[in-house]
Amino acid sequence: MLIRSQSKTSLVNMDRVNVIYIAGGNTIQAFYSENDSDTLGIYSTEEKAMKVLDMIQNVYKHESRMFIMPADQEVEV
Repeated sequence: MLIRSQSKTSLVNMDRVNVIYIAGGNTIQAFYSENDSDTLGIYSTEEKAMKVLDMIQNVYKHESRMFIMPADQEVEV
């Protein structure tokens, strides 16, 4: 699965990602190794970031091929 970053500047291949997590309470990061990561999206609240992480999990679980990170204002909590 591919994830397009919120800024539209990067495309992340999930086959290379070791972990995706919420950093600093509102930023979704994808880590490839200890020194290599990408910011996928930044949200105004941790609740919104958690909802987007749930959305990624749902798309991945259903074997979709691509997920586009939504803008902050597109996430309703």
